[in-house]
Amino acid sequence: MRAGSAIGLITIAVVALAALLPSDAVRTQESYPNRPVRVVVPYPAGGGTDTLARLVADQLSRRWGQPIIVENVGGAAGNIGAAEVARAKPDGYTLLLASPGPIATNGFLYKEMGPYVLVVRKSLQASTLADLVTRAKADPGKITSATPGIGSVGHLSTVQLEMLAEIKTMQIPYRGLSQAINDIIAEHVDMMFDTPTTSLALHRDGKVKIVAVGTTDRVRELPDIPTIAESGLPGYRAVTWYAMV
Repeated sequence: MRAGSAIGLITIAVVALAALLPSDAVRTQESYPNRPVRVVVPYPAGGGTDTLARLVADQLSRRWGQPIIVENVGGAAGNIGAAEVARAKPDGYTLLLASPGPIATNGFLYKEMGPYVLVVRKSLQASTLADLVTRAKADPGKITSATPGIGSVGHLSTVQLEMLAEIKTMQIPYRGLSQAINDIIAEHVDMMFDTPTTSLALHRDGKVKIVAVGTTDRVRELPDIPTIAESGLPGYRAVTWYAMV
């Protein structure tokens, strides 16, 4: 490709990406952004995506009047950086700029995605999924379930559980996983779906209980914890992978 053509394509990409982000009218109405924005590039510095990210950051910084900080978090075909963005607070101040790898392709390339686990508060009288289902059926709508927002993987995992187990919980949407898991620890909420990244250590410390895992097979780090499918709900599967946020 000639240099002129490459520069032209980058210019088009910058304009297209900027057009996808909030307009001035929306930005003013919502006061966004009112502080620096972080853009994670899940590859080492110096590559094409890194170059594009810095061009986009320059244009957005001028448009928004706020610093746009580009940070390279490379490794694992882009999954490390993508995972870091996925764990960030979903407030629009941590963005991901990546090629299709960690956004779409990896969902087809990796046989098993990251597991989701079913977590309950430590004093809840339910040490197994069967115990939890029994309690939920005895008092429909009394078991409270935390989710990191409507439409999130945690929310959909809870809905899938309710449908297959024929139970109803009182779902409480949070702004993110960290707030939700804190309320599980404080025993303000009964249950939630979480990634082992945070809940595994809490389970081992006795601060929460993991009663089942959402993957097809048991998780290596939790060999004694059964899957939801083998606990009486065949066909259940709750895993996660990361995309543009």
